[in-house]
Amino acid sequence: MTRNYFLQYTQLEIPEFRDTLIQHMESVKKSIDKRSLHKREYDSWVNERQMQITEEKVDTSKSLDASLVDTESSGTESKEQDTADQGMMNMLMM
Repeated sequence: MTRNYFLQYTQLEIPEFRDTLIQHMESVKKSIDKRSLHKREYDSWVNERQMQITEEKVDTSKSLDASLVDTESSGTESKEQDTADQGMMNMLMM
């Protein structure tokens, strides 16, 4: 009796329905696996990019620190350069 109801409702025999269901489940599993792989690859790329950005920031801050040390150590050169820059600005403004 149950088989007849099932057949009327699905229009498939139980073994045929089971096989179709298994095929769909395999397809869903493949899709999930593919999506998981893409997600891992994307996460890895994002992590690598964040590391590159962090390294660039560290390199930039080291360069800035080094330029500050050079400026502080050569105060007279810096003052002379400031005077020369002011002279240039005055000439340009005339």
